[in-house]
Amino acid sequence: VICTIRMSLLVRFFFFKVMLLNDEIDILKGIGSVTKARLNENGIFTIEDMLSYYPCEYRDVRNPKKLSEIAEGDFAFISVGIKDVLWSYRRGKNKSLFRVLACDGSSDVLINYFNQSYLFNRFKTGETLCLYGRLEVGKNKRMMTNPQIIDVDKVGNILPIYRLPGKVKQKNFREAVKMALEQVILEDFFSSDMRERYHMTSLHEMYSGIHEPSS
Repeated sequence: VICTIRMSLLVRFFFFKVMLLNDEIDILKGIGSVTKARLNENGIFTIEDMLSYYPCEYRDVRNPKKLSEIAEGDFAFISVGIKDVLWSYRRGKNKSLFRVLACDGSSDVLINYFNQSYLFNRFKTGETLCLYGRLEVGKNKRMMTNPQIIDVDKVGNILPIYRLPGKVKQKNFREAVKMALEQVILEDFFSSDMRERYHMTSLHEMYSGIHEPSS
């Protein structure tokens, strides 16, 4: 049995790109020296550290809600058509405000983006975008401030949110975790027969369920 396991590991090493739990995180594509140093400050040194760094919350972006159904103060996932985009002011690189008027058929919403001028070109009149943010109501208007733009390939999922050091993006960290889950070798403590008998999940299933939940 031991020989079989060792032979299996050798085959995986030679024919597939694999990694071990004790490998340092810069083995992952996209983790350079700067990002590595920032994650090290949060105690993330190895692949095992990364997989054991659990999300602090989740954002459900499977089914968009209608604006008219969202209570004031609630966070929600919406899909809206862009009616107008305009600058309110721009002062240098760090101070700016642009506004987006959008609707979903049930209501209009005014979206304010403070100090995120790089997002301005993401909004095109007549197009539809998916957003996640907190709904506010003021002067009979529904509003959102700095909502997250949800990329099309993420719609239909539950997104994990991590407590990350400054300038480490959620998207990049999620991609690194996904890559680790696809390539790491996880050796279970119990045999498949024992796991089946006692209805236990494998290590891979456990980590996948935490970082890539389906419900």
